Amino acid sequence: IYRQLAMKIRSPKYHRKKDNAGESGGAVSSNIPSNKKRFKSVRGVLKAIKKKTRRSKPTDIVPRDLPTPPSSIPAIKSSDLPRYLGSIPHCSANKSISKIVKENGYKTMPPPVSAKGADAGTQHTQSTVEKSENAQATSSLSKQPHQETSTFDISSGPSPRPTVPHHCRMSGGNRKKLGGNQNPHGEDPSVTRMYHLIPELETTKLPRGGISVDTEAVGRVQFGIPPETIKDSMCMGIDVPLFYIVPVERFCREMGPALGVNLAEFEFPAYFNFFIQRKRCTLIVDSDDAERNIRRVFGETLLGPAQFRREENSISFEEEDFAPDFSREAIPDFRKELKHFRVGPDGNELIIETLLNFTHFERPADTRGHYHLGVPPHDKGESDDAGGDDGTVDMKANVSIFSRVRLCEVAVLYPPAASQAEISARTCKRVEIFKMPGGAEYVVHDINENNVIVGKGKFSGNLRVSASMGVHGFGDMNEEELNRGIVRKSYRRSSTDSSSIPRSVVPPTFHPPSFGVTVLGNSHGFDKSGSVSGYVLWINGRGVMIDPPPYSSATLEREGIRPRTIVGIILTHCHADHDAGAFQKVLTGSPVVVITTPTIYKSFIRKYAALSALSPALLRHSHRHKPAIIGKPLRFQGATFHFTYTLHSIPCVGFRVEWRGRSMVFTGDHLNSPKIISELEENGVLSAARAQDLRNLPLQDCDLLLHEAGVPPLHTPLEVLMALPKRVRDRLYVVHTTPKLLEGCDLRVAPTGTAGTIRLDEKEPSAPSRRTRMPSTLFEGMSYDDEVMFQSLWMSNEYDTYNEGNSMLDANNPSSGKA
Repeated sequence: IYRQLAMKIRSPKYHRKKDNAGESGGAVSSNIPSNKKRFKSVRGVLKAIKKKTRRSKPTDIVPRDLPTPPSSIPAIKSSDLPRYLGSIPHCSANKSISKIVKENGYKTMPPPVSAKGADAGTQHTQSTVEKSENAQATSSLSKQPHQETSTFDISSGPSPRPTVPHHCRMSGGNRKKLGGNQNPHGEDPSVTRMYHLIPELETTKLPRGGISVDTEAVGRVQFGIPPETIKDSMCMGIDVPLFYIVPVERFCREMGPALGVNLAEFEFPAYFNFFIQRKRCTLIVDSDDAERNIRRVFGETLLGPAQFRREENSISFEEEDFAPDFSREAIPDFRKELKHFRVGPDGNELIIETLLNFTHFERPADTRGHYHLGVPPHDKGESDDAGGDDGTVDMKANVSIFSRVRLCEVAVLYPPAASQAEISARTCKRVEIFKMPGGAEYVVHDINENNVIVGKGKFSGNLRVSASMGVHGFGDMNEEELNRGIVRKSYRRSSTDSSSIPRSVVPPTFHPPSFGVTVLGNSHGFDKSGSVSGYVLWINGRGVMIDPPPYSSATLEREGIRPRTIVGIILTHCHADHDAGAFQKVLTGSPVVVITTPTIYKSFIRKYAALSALSPALLRHSHRHKPAIIGKPLRFQGATFHFTYTLHSIPCVGFRVEWRGRSMVFTGDHLNSPKIISELEENGVLSAARAQDLRNLPLQDCDLLLHEAGVPPLHTPLEVLMALPKRVRDRLYVVHTTPKLLEGCDLRVAPTGTAGTIRLDEKEPSAPSRRTRMPSTLFEGMSYDDEVMFQSLWMSNEYDTYNEGNSMLDANNPSSGKA
């Protein structure tokens, strides 16, 4: 039938008869053959071939090696079809042929595998035209214009590029599903069954958010990086991953306590893997912009602001950070100090590539999908009870995934020990991660050395953070701390009092002090038993958060503290364990004032503008910035602050705050080691005045000293704090450290939670007042405390420093001569 139809379509008499017949009434048309009727003739030939092949049930739908017809009957060649179809208006030959093939459901048969390809074991043949339904699914998944790259070639010849392995193609004409149902995706039922039999990878849902997948090739692979995520792995007894998938949406946008949480906090996973495990962390990103933004962020947090480390036109400090009358000799040289922390013990300077490696999701080269992907195991004909109750396999749930991933973006992960030769030859274990369009879903294949999939996993790309998340260990405190002098136990409701009342509507049970501190978290980023350090400084019943931890606002609200009670944030520096909660606070809740130096504030805006893809102007509009100027007192909410720069790897501030004769000193992250400070002074990194200021920071007279401790060279060793004079240790609380390290010594850990609030307003003033009295008779007869409170309420702008002789009351004061 093929030869008869071929002879008919090649015969000029056939077209002349059809053209002369006319479409109606036997009218005779032009002698010029009609393009439309030629198209119908060709399609009719193909339909006839399809009908004939279905009757005979051949092994292939369209044979590649056609029988050679007699010399008197020429065969149809691929070059002849465009001659009949190429002149159709608004339709190219290639497009017309593709349309015909799609409408009739054809799929070309691959040529025999060459000996060379068979020896390689990885070179397979490629089918160029898929079933129409599969092609439509491909187009919708890839979200790219469908482009046909080949014509309907029925001549023999190898396909130019290999894609699908030979044993993964459909080899039968019926394409029946196991159990008797039709396979709508055009896959070999044996491939479907073997893919279904691949074991599922162990998937762990982390409490703070994210998914950890255990693979044989590279170990743990984690999707999503919420704050303090490495503590989840340590608490659950699983390995901290080396590989992290950065979500498409890098910030939580769902309403609730997690709104504004950073879902791509990669700093501490990188620090932990480098400084603890001596390994380099790998981030899997979806675009070049994502990598560029992460590099910009890591440059700010690891290396410091660019103006202090660039090779040309670098500066030592920013003039706007210091008061005009501040001693020039005491100003820090950030260019030298930051470089000291960047240089390691081996003399090499840290760069971003020292800690981070980047892998990208790659798009397929064309509409035929990726090449050299892992394949399911070969079907050995063994029976297995892998199907349903009727012995069938869910073809739609399994084959559709295996078919679709070839057309999705893929990232390939190799073990750190794999050589470049093994990676190029793909003879080592690897993990293939497929990102579905839009990042809605991810599929993971664990592949062995033989290019066979040994494990598979699938998880949603919508990263959710639990609404019950809060500051870890908040409210837990030692009974011994409750009995200390300045720590008073507040009323705490019992579980029976509020069992029937939602926490969101429970009336306030905590009454803030007029001057005191509530410790939200008292640990560091590597301690699995506690939350990162954060505090609330209470001034006249209002709260100023100091480096708030993530979820701290929701935690306080569950304690009955309303968001509008918090009016400000003091940001000491831009490490993730100190500024993650600050960014969440400025984006959510009531407007707040951010207090920090101009240098730190600009670094904060640059960092989170890059992470959130929000414009810097929009971020600045979400809050107010009150510059903290070194050498100039800052008055806020009736208290006076004195800020200073500490010794850290990036610009960091500490401060002293005074209120009605009471005072507190907060060191921030600070390397308080007299030995190291002296060495830096000898090497010219620190000036004599700068070194002396650093030594005197913890020795100031105050009622409360919150001093950080940790592991040098970034933090203060405990031995230094234990060697402080007894008068200093009596008012010292150690923060930013693991409480277990203080066992066996006389140092105290600051109590956490509202129940352990340190109330300084209940102590007698230990220092004489530094206030400046207003020259007015309005306050005659008032007590000192009442006068200070009245002045705080009277001032029209509490951010302006009051200067004697420039009082707003001088105009009405007869003694001032200005009445």
